[in-house]
Amino acid sequence: MRMGNPKTVWFLLAMFLGISTVGIISSNATEKPNYKYAIVVKETTLKDEAWGKVVNALKEKHNAQVFTYQNEVNEVKDKLADYFPKYICFVSKPLDASREFVGEVHRLTRQLDTDPYGDSIWAILTGYDAEDALRIAKHKEPLIVKYGLGGTLAWIDRVKEGIAYFEGMNEKGRYMLKKSDSEKVEDRKDGPTDSCKPMVDLLNKNKVDAMWTSGHATEHDWMIYYPQSRSKFISSQGKLYGQDSSGNKYEIKSTNPKVYLGAGNCLIGHIADMDCMALAWIHSGGAYQFLGYTVPTGYGYMGWGTGDYFFRHNGKFSLAESFYIINQALLFNLEKGLVKEARDLYGHTQNDKDTVVLYGDPAWEARVATGKDVKVPKPIWETDIKEKEESDNKKVFELIIKFNTDVDFDPISSCRPVFAFTPSRLQEAEIIDKGDAEAIEITDNFIIVKYKGKVEKNSQKKVTFKAKVLNEDGK
Repeated sequence: MRMGNPKTVWFLLAMFLGISTVGIISSNATEKPNYKYAIVVKETTLKDEAWGKVVNALKEKHNAQVFTYQNEVNEVKDKLADYFPKYICFVSKPLDASREFVGEVHRLTRQLDTDPYGDSIWAILTGYDAEDALRIAKHKEPLIVKYGLGGTLAWIDRVKEGIAYFEGMNEKGRYMLKKSDSEKVEDRKDGPTDSCKPMVDLLNKNKVDAMWTSGHATEHDWMIYYPQSRSKFISSQGKLYGQDSSGNKYEIKSTNPKVYLGAGNCLIGHIADMDCMALAWIHSGGAYQFLGYTVPTGYGYMGWGTGDYFFRHNGKFSLAESFYIINQALLFNLEKGLVKEARDLYGHTQNDKDTVVLYGDPAWEARVATGKDVKVPKPIWETDIKEKEESDNKKVFELIIKFNTDVDFDPISSCRPVFAFTPSRLQEAEIIDKGDAEAIEITDNFIIVKYKGKVEKNSQKKVTFKAKVLNEDGK
């Protein structure tokens, strides 16, 4: 996979300096992207005029190659492997994007080379109708997440400003408030006894850049309070509503591009029918990327882990990259025998690896705001890969890891291994010095490292390795 992207570098620099990112995209609108992007679409979908426009918009935006199949998505495996794209967008009519299809896509994207890891950053582009998908396909401006809305308290300290409501029935009225002028988060208990209407109002004011939720959900609703609640978000025919505990119903019409993470919700990503939550969030909730489970979940590794890589690294990883990374982390833990059973504690499961989905354009840049005016904690760790001398016709690399806070790598259920994309595509990697790392994996496009137990704040770790550097054609 080819991870180098000057657009991303300039985007992050602009975020840090507080410069508008619009010009970064518009000024280069006629230039061809320097990454490989594949569109995978069913032949009958491509022949549908409305959905064909979606494919054409993506093709134009990303200078993409189109791969079609008749019946099974796996039909394109060999051609995809030859092309070996950085991104794969699976364009699908809504009812074709089934739970089974999500699983097939997960497995396909791990089969483009010989290692057991994912080979491309991917997402499924769909919508309540083709117009939804076309709107997302045409959209170019990156999203800088400044204002966050939480249906659970996690990650509110990692956004410039926002509010997160406590989901427990036992503490209604509790919420956390993050103001833009302070790194401190206010933990307050003077909030409304039903947070449904305030959340709807924030969404309808187009104020929210990212929303994340936990607690009970189905394909058709999200209960605002846990374990049971009459207050909920519900969906019907592409429309999204808030329904408070008294039965009052408020339609959500939010048009600003945003990301939604159903981090701890059962089934919310499953497109079971045209009334489901995922399609309503895309159609009327303004979700340009939507993350969710297609199956029941507890404290799932993939859902919460995606949020951790996205929010706790200060814009280093986009949402699509974070979704990709946590899946590699799960596979890494299983491949290295770090988890002894299919299920470990709070839901580190074999089941997770093929059942969480990201809807949207995988190359769309959605990142948490960073910069001098964004008062948030430092990223939990920072990485730098330095290129050194050659040895045995291989380039030598040194991964330097700086820990900005205490990090506990156990238990596995909450462990987020250190992850870094390599600056070039690699082959035949060899570890020269792993230091005190418990486990390491180096693939063609990333290095992932786990330490045992606790690593203290301000610690610095190093891993030295060598590998052959391949060009964009894999040679």
